[in-house]
Amino acid sequence: MSFLHWENDAVFKPNPKRPRSFKCLSASGFCAPGPISDQDKQWYYAHCTAFVFPSLSEGFGLPLVEAMHFGKPVFISSATSLPEIGGDVAYIFRDFSAEQMQADFAAGMTDFIKH
Repeated sequence: MSFLHWENDAVFKPNPKRPRSFKCLSASGFCAPGPISDQDKQWYYAHCTAFVFPSLSEGFGLPLVEAMHFGKPVFISSATSLPEIGGDVAYIFRDFSAEQMQADFAAGMTDFIKH
């Protein structure tokens, strides 16, 4: 599973429907839950603010399609076939420095909210 960004602190409050695999750093807002079940994966997609998938060696990119199915903004690497799959609706990381990725993420979220 790739990283998910959570914008709403309510997501961190106790919730009996939340998967047991839910482990995030609320200070940063990013999750890297590790291996999860298919059922839990659907919960993560449904409740995330954005799907961040800067893979450098992805094949087809099924996680990208799954996130897009839930109407989430997706942030992907330019180094794989993912831009072909994401097309015009994906935000692409072309530079992998932390500062540039953070700036690209912020700009992408602003654009997604406007449109």
